Amino acid sequence: MSSTSRRQLLAQSMLMMSAVAAGSQLLANEGDQSSLPDSQLAPIPDDVLVHLLNRVSFGVSSQDLAQARYLGFRRYIQQQLNYQSIDAGDVENAITANLPTLNSTATELINAAQSGEMGQAEAAIQLQVATLARQAFSRQQLYERMVEFWTDHFSVNIQDGPIRFFKTIDDREVIRPHALGNFRDLLHANARSNAMLYYLDNFNNTRSGPNENYARELMELHTLGVDGGYTEQDVLEVSRCFTGWTFDPRNDYQFRFVRFNHDFGEKVVLDTLIPAGGGEQDGNTVLDMLATHPSTARFISRKLAVRFVSESPPEQLVDEMAQTFMGTDGDITEVMRTLLFSSAFMDQAEAKLKRPVDYFTSLMRVLGLGPDEGIFRFLLAQANTLGQAPFTWPAPNGFPDQSGFWANTNAMITRWNSANLLIGRLSDARVAALIDDAGTPEAILEALESGFLRHTLPKAEQQQVILFAVGEQPAGLQLSRPDAIQAARAMLIVLAASRYFQSR
Repeated sequence: MSSTSRRQLLAQSMLMMSAVAAGSQLLANEGDQSSLPDSQLAPIPDDVLVHLLNRVSFGVSSQDLAQARYLGFRRYIQQQLNYQSIDAGDVENAITANLPTLNSTATELINAAQSGEMGQAEAAIQLQVATLARQAFSRQQLYERMVEFWTDHFSVNIQDGPIRFFKTIDDREVIRPHALGNFRDLLHANARSNAMLYYLDNFNNTRSGPNENYARELMELHTLGVDGGYTEQDVLEVSRCFTGWTFDPRNDYQFRFVRFNHDFGEKVVLDTLIPAGGGEQDGNTVLDMLATHPSTARFISRKLAVRFVSESPPEQLVDEMAQTFMGTDGDITEVMRTLLFSSAFMDQAEAKLKRPVDYFTSLMRVLGLGPDEGIFRFLLAQANTLGQAPFTWPAPNGFPDQSGFWANTNAMITRWNSANLLIGRLSDARVAALIDDAGTPEAILEALESGFLRHTLPKAEQQQVILFAVGEQPAGLQLSRPDAIQAARAMLIVLAASRYFQSR
């Protein structure tokens, strides 16, 4: 990068930081105005609302921005946290009509695959498509962000044996009902999930053949964190507590505790005695102990702050979130409220790189595409191409949340190619709608900066975009309507590849 480009980037960053900081100060000054009429609410700059939407949604659609303007910063967050009040029926109806396996039981899915009624991977494919469709089109955007977060946190690989069937039930009955609920409830439900029982081998953890996989990941990845204060002896003791926890193929593969396989001896976990004879309660005791541990509060809070704020979140924010976690018995909604209403959330103007699917769904949303069967399958094809199809990360730690992992040259070229393919599929009418009646290259770019990029480019970059789209023609030249649409499509390709659209 040239020194000139560095100066331009620094100038843009400083402008963005100033706008967000100003918005943060405005929010601090106004306090909680939830009881005031709309006419008395202080207006929030669009830059601040775009920053908010880039973090809590899968893309800044025109509908979301209009809603955020109407409600204001705080009311928009309150609405998104109260996700059940938001009508997502259009998307759910489309999913139900096109993806029938989502409401099936594990036994029904397995029997259908074994009988040849459906392919072995069909249930997994339909769940992946539903996940992407909800991210791209649902109005419950923060909720879908939280579903994505907990899916990564309690990651299982859908390509691992019967998980291709079990994950449908895990998503429907474990992750989604608890995504903005109580962490303790989520942890208990996850421990009994047939998908997790199989993936981390606890389904065959017995007193005669103990298996430590689930015990280790439970503490390292699900609760305390690798530096959370547990020992190798704790891993052994926790694994003993969960002996006999399995699923029952005769009862729809639901959780079952097999007393014969349980170690009924005395255990000591994190210096706490668990008396002999506890049976299934041994595991419940461990889950309760871990769900309320201060190390868990900090570990979960930090992961949420990394996802929604910064890859290196301020320690003060993590402390505040952990205090909320401990003070509310792990109420996820309240922890998120602490995060989203913090000054750190607004002050962290450093851009996070969109992960591949986030990048692609944001394109779908800003372009105003709607749910239909054809776009569903196209979404999944692109997710596979981009290397982030849902539930396919091969390790139990979930898809990486660090920009460096996704920023290599091949990954960037792949996402640009996917964007080009999507933009190439747009009808002329949809492209025309993005630019309204703009007819000169200069006016077309201005319309796309406002309605697509949500960012004004530096003058030198504007000139380069216009040069790419129309060559050496004057920026003020009036184009025919077909030529204007062609120029707009070319500009969309460049803007979608820019660092401004890549970040969130």
